Amino acid sequence: MVDYFVFPYTYEDILKSADERYCVNVEEQRRIKNMEDKRMNRTLKELESAFVEDYTEIKQHERFDILYFLIDNFGSKNSESPNLIKFSLSTIEQAGELLLTYLNSHLRRVKEDCQNQSIAPEVLADDRHSLKMIIFLTTFFLRNTCIRRISTMKEDNNDETHQNKKGKKNAGGEENYDNLIEKQRICIDLLQKTLQLDLKTLYQKKSIDEEFYKYYLATALRLLESKPFIRAEKARTNIFAIIRTVMRVFSEYNKQELKQVQLNFINLIYEDENLVQPIADFIIDLYNDKNLIFSKEFTFDLLQILVTFLQEKTNPSSENTVFKNARDFFSILSNHLPKIFINNLSCFLTLFDSESYLMRNTVCEILGNILKNVLTAQNEEDEEFILNEESKIKQKEKLLDRLIDRVYDKHAYSRAQVLTILADLCENNAIPPQFLPQILKAAISRTRDVGAIVRRKALQLISRVVNYYVYIYQTNKDGKFITKEQVIKEIKKLDMQNLSCAEQLEKIEERLREITQSEDPAELLLLQDEIESLTTKQKSVKAQMAQIAQLQSRYQEYQDFLHALDILIPILIQLLGSKSVYDVLETIRLLMYLKKYNITTSELGIKKMIVLIWSKEKAVKEEVMQTYWSIYMNNKEQKPQRIAKNLINLMIDTNITEASSFEELLLSMMDTHKISQEELKSQNLKAYPIQDQVFAEVWEIFTKNFRRLCEADPNRERTEQESLEYEKELILQKKEMRSAIQILRIISSRQKSGWSMKLESFKNILNYYKKFVNKVDWVIVKEIACISEQVKSEDNKAIIESIAQILTVLLIRGHGTEDSEWFLSCEQIIRLTFLTFTNPETIIKYLIKKMSQFLFEKKIANDGGAVDEEEDEPNQNKDDLEMQLEKDNKKDDGVQKPLTSKAYEHKLAQVLYIAGNSALKFLMHCDKIEEYLNKRRIEAENNKQKEMQNDVNENEDKDIDKINGGFEAEFEEHQKTLHSIQDKLIIESPIYSYFCSIATKICWNMFNSLSLAQRSEADNINNKLRRNVILDRVAMLCLIKFMCVSSQVCKKNLDLIFNMLESQADAIVKTNILIGIGDLYHRYPIILERYLHFVYKSLSDKDVRVRKTCLMVITHLVLNDMLKVKAEISSIAVLIEDSDQRIQNMVKLFFHELNKKDPKAIYNLLPELIGRLSTENINESIFNNFCENVLPHIDKDKQAESLVDKLCQRFTLVNTEKEWINISHALKMFSYNEKSLKKLLEHFESKYREKLNIPTILENFKAIILKTKKMPRQSQEQKQLIDELESKISNFKKETFDDKKYKKEKPKPKQVAGTKGNQANKGAAGNAQKKGKQNVQVPNLQAQKKGQQQQMEIESDEEDEAVFQPNRRAKQQQQQLRGGPSKILKTNLEEVKNVKSALLAANRTNIQNNTQQRADPEEIDIEDDDYDEEEEEFLGNNRGQSSRAQQIANMNQRASLRNVQRKSLKEDSDDDDFDEEF
Repeated sequence: MVDYFVFPYTYEDILKSADERYCVNVEEQRRIKNMEDKRMNRTLKELESAFVEDYTEIKQHERFDILYFLIDNFGSKNSESPNLIKFSLSTIEQAGELLLTYLNSHLRRVKEDCQNQSIAPEVLADDRHSLKMIIFLTTFFLRNTCIRRISTMKEDNNDETHQNKKGKKNAGGEENYDNLIEKQRICIDLLQKTLQLDLKTLYQKKSIDEEFYKYYLATALRLLESKPFIRAEKARTNIFAIIRTVMRVFSEYNKQELKQVQLNFINLIYEDENLVQPIADFIIDLYNDKNLIFSKEFTFDLLQILVTFLQEKTNPSSENTVFKNARDFFSILSNHLPKIFINNLSCFLTLFDSESYLMRNTVCEILGNILKNVLTAQNEEDEEFILNEESKIKQKEKLLDRLIDRVYDKHAYSRAQVLTILADLCENNAIPPQFLPQILKAAISRTRDVGAIVRRKALQLISRVVNYYVYIYQTNKDGKFITKEQVIKEIKKLDMQNLSCAEQLEKIEERLREITQSEDPAELLLLQDEIESLTTKQKSVKAQMAQIAQLQSRYQEYQDFLHALDILIPILIQLLGSKSVYDVLETIRLLMYLKKYNITTSELGIKKMIVLIWSKEKAVKEEVMQTYWSIYMNNKEQKPQRIAKNLINLMIDTNITEASSFEELLLSMMDTHKISQEELKSQNLKAYPIQDQVFAEVWEIFTKNFRRLCEADPNRERTEQESLEYEKELILQKKEMRSAIQILRIISSRQKSGWSMKLESFKNILNYYKKFVNKVDWVIVKEIACISEQVKSEDNKAIIESIAQILTVLLIRGHGTEDSEWFLSCEQIIRLTFLTFTNPETIIKYLIKKMSQFLFEKKIANDGGAVDEEEDEPNQNKDDLEMQLEKDNKKDDGVQKPLTSKAYEHKLAQVLYIAGNSALKFLMHCDKIEEYLNKRRIEAENNKQKEMQNDVNENEDKDIDKINGGFEAEFEEHQKTLHSIQDKLIIESPIYSYFCSIATKICWNMFNSLSLAQRSEADNINNKLRRNVILDRVAMLCLIKFMCVSSQVCKKNLDLIFNMLESQADAIVKTNILIGIGDLYHRYPIILERYLHFVYKSLSDKDVRVRKTCLMVITHLVLNDMLKVKAEISSIAVLIEDSDQRIQNMVKLFFHELNKKDPKAIYNLLPELIGRLSTENINESIFNNFCENVLPHIDKDKQAESLVDKLCQRFTLVNTEKEWINISHALKMFSYNEKSLKKLLEHFESKYREKLNIPTILENFKAIILKTKKMPRQSQEQKQLIDELESKISNFKKETFDDKKYKKEKPKPKQVAGTKGNQANKGAAGNAQKKGKQNVQVPNLQAQKKGQQQQMEIESDEEDEAVFQPNRRAKQQQQQLRGGPSKILKTNLEEVKNVKSALLAANRTNIQNNTQQRADPEEIDIEDDDYDEEEEEFLGNNRGQSSRAQQIANMNQRASLRNVQRKSLKEDSDDDDFDEEF
């Protein structure tokens, strides 16, 4: 039995004791080693019985040693020792149950004994030593069972159970482990209770063992590494309670151990992120415990040690977890205990120099918490940190200066973190007002940051600053900002008051000087009351002036704030087009916030925002609708009258883009009414209700303004001021009326019912316009026609026909008006005519005749009634129109005034517009009828097939249908009739032929006058003044529409319109031509194909509108597969640096959509584009910008490898330094892998080594190396290639001649046994045919060089010829081809003979090591299918006459020459056709 027990220094020291301490019996370990689980379980039960009978049994050697070695062996297993005594998990769980049962019972016994004052010292000694031994075993048990992870323990236990019970499922493994964890938690609770015992009584005034508390502390710290204990709140609380108790003891006599605790805490923070929060909470509780004197010093030292360790970390990327955990730890502490940091702030500020952005973010967060929790709200309970107001202000200024400086940190996350902290300080009113302008300026500057997260945080900070300004500066009664105009008025008012006070003060001071200058005491005594009164007034005036000065200062600051917002608004408008969705969303919210507080400049951003309704992002579209609805259409805050007024104001003075966007916005809001609430919730959408009363108010505003305009008397006498106000009022009423009817037109597309009364009102309005033609508003007329079209139904068919007739009469009576809106109204009225009447052709012809009756009266008579030749068919609609016109003419005086030249030309332009537009509408009308007939044919055929399947026996009917042609013949008959009617109505019509000839003559006259005007600038100016621009534009538009209708007219006038594109014609004329060319190319692609280069020339036009329109037309044609992508798109690439930003964006969008549609398009054209963009007249910045925006689309490694190879070869194929530089810049834009690096090394010596003497090229290749080095996940081979390339480029002046080692080795051709090598030649020829090239073996170096030269002339690679072949060689080949077929044949035969001799020599020597490198078939862009038949024919004819290799050589020779011949003949034929046309 053990008389006394002293804790060993370590658990292993109990095996051998150097002093008189207890030592276990090692022989007992050997006995336990041979025990099985069953025997060990019986032994544990015996121990349990023995402990129940006598608690001092633990002091027996054999009892203690059994438990020690059992726990020790489990620890050895846990540490994966090679010598294991493995017991099952249930055995260990049983040992734990034994320990906690004994410890629990012994704990109660010791507690009772300590309270018993009459207890014998021997009993206390037994209690003490027994307690120490069971505590040793318990801590040993916890230490050895907690270091293993859950997964490992479960796996081991499952393996053991599986070995013991094969074929049975382990159901108790996890349960046993959960039981073991529960036993451990109970042990921790009991250990914590042991520290609450009266240890002084237990130890009988003896000193406690030094190692006693160390075991508690070591066990507790070890338990913190076990996740089950950290997750359990009660166990975690007990662990930290143990640590706190031990720390209190150590603080009295062993403070060195506290240092060890600090280091352990730091290591735990480093290693496990799950321990950061528990340790921080423990430190906070420890610091707040006033009974612990050492807590503050312990916390200070811990933070200083942690900062010191963090400063020593020099590799942030590899130790990111350490910095992250430290950041979280500091963040928690600074949020709860900010006062700790304020006294040691200099220590933490050094972390601003850390390479880790996490540490810099941590310091910023600490400063923010100090500003918010210490310097803003004073804690009166803690007298240590009480600061006077002056010290607080100084501290705030210093810390805020530090924070604002960090806004410009080098890392984006750090900048974003500082902006977040400043926003939080603004929200908590922790920033002095004098710092707001500085913070606002910094936030505005960060809205242009390259990081999207920084821009988003900057926008959020601006909204907080604006909210701060609302409360500290003067606002209106409704809580909104006063406008800039009001501020200026207030400042002027204060200046006047200040001036008045200064004059008053000067008078008072002058009077006081007069009184004080008096030397008579009696007089001074009498004036004493006046002196006191003047002194009081003086003080009052000075106080008033000081108040005025303060107000002036505040207004000046507020004015600076408004000026800063004026700078911000253009940036916000730019951010609305950002690629980042979060940027757009935050910008929209900020603009809405500014509008809410009456910042007038935000209205511009709100107006620009509306185009985002077309965004593909649902979140952006939803945010736009939410913004507009909350500002202008919120029925909860605004009345219907106000909402209607807002809608009308939104439509006033809008351009086409904004008007169409507003229409889409309104329709999208109306569509949300039709969606159920469940669908809205599932799609995360909102409903935006617009009451019907709002639209009723819009109608009321429209009719009210129309009545006012009708009742207005312009002839009434008014003063000049009244006249100005009257004109302004008329203009405003006209704008409101237009906006109102446009809104009604938008509504009519969704609401088809309830328009009968409104249509009657429209009819009355048109009748009024018919009476007073000079008051016609053609915008209103156009909208009425559009509404009539949209609400057309069977119920209101009659009234809509009546409206259409009135509109036609109105066109005739308005003939000659100078209002340009007449043309838009005319187009809509013609459209309504075709949709309303069953025979619109009679109405249109009648309209044209009536309008041209006066213009061409003499011409018609002279031509024998060319226009009146065709008699009209009887038509009721036409008769109604004649009756209406007769009634209207009777009301006129019947006398027509003679027309001036300008008026005549304007009327002619209107008639031409109707003729061209109606001809095109006729064509579209006929196409719709044909489409309808085709649809009916398909339906009839489908129905007939179904009937035929049901009625199988009707054979006679089937035969009759086959004889008659069936539905197909019927459809063809209808189609033929329709085409004849179409030709008769349009192409063969005398009216349209006549106006087509007029339009053609006007256009030719315009072209001839422009050609003459180009000779001198004065003639050009006179020509512009002399010609009628509107007539020229309409005539060209009319001609293009006739060209769309008739192919004959198109062929005759193509030269004219393309000549007009190259002339100095009006920009609108050119844009009309380009738009018409798009339609013509759709109808007649073959006719327009050879004129395509004229279209690309328009991309370099001087006028922005022409360039933009041309780019839009080409984009439309290319993306819709109506135009093939060719190298001419280099003209588009040049526009990437156009002076107009919209064109730049359109170019980028074009290449983006082109790559999305066909990823190979840019890849195939890139070499040729580089050549075209390297001309002398193209700026270098254009090419660089093109590479930066277009080359990133080539993201496939295989394409990049091929382009690197081709571009390197191009170094030797071009001779200009500029193109060399451009090639190197293009190479710089690619991402390089191992294959592409090998290509660079392969071509180093032969292609571009000498070009490195140019500094720009050298810098570009160095940039390639630097970029490639930064690529992640590089293989070892790739690193070696980079190093080798860097070495070569650094020493490029030295020749290396080692390019061959990077070339692909060709497989050796297999020779098959045969007669004299014929089989070998046949196999080699077969390989050559697969590869598409001729491989020749030569006997010696001279023959090899000769064979290489011949093979270079024979090899055919269509893509390389088109891209890399020099112009000089192409010209030589063309000259050979033009020499005649005999010369070609002679050259062909000579080269075939040379090849044949080379092949025979190669076969004799069988040298296989000198074979030429084969071309990669994937890199050759030759369509071999085109040549298959010719190759077979050629081989068939020559089979038996020559060897297989000769046949292949001849085939390749002919293919190459035939390709060149085709190109040359095609160019010659194109040139001949072009000369004949011009």
